[in-house]
Amino acid sequence: MYLVKTWVSTTAQVLIYPTIVENRVNVSVKKNSDDIQTMNVTVMDENGRTVLQQQKINFQSHQISLPHLSFGVYIILIEYGANSYEQKIIVSR
Repeated sequence: MYLVKTWVSTTAQVLIYPTIVENRVNVSVKKNSDDIQTMNVTVMDENGRTVLQQQKINFQSHQISLPHLSFGVYIILIEYGANSYEQKIIVSR
């Protein structure tokens, strides 16, 4: 069973799933406004070090491959326009 965490604002809804990850995590942003087309995704370890960064990726849906990350807790930061959202995930092999 996978947990899905949803964040809702007046401009967008962010879905990051699953929260317990083996190799891939999905990021989906459902927008209500046509002015924002891309998002930046940053994955950080528990100490705040950036381990992966992808910029200007498809706003609607994106799959992030994480095979190089070792077991542990990571934070995914989603930034688009003036908005940001972060969520913890667990990498489990």
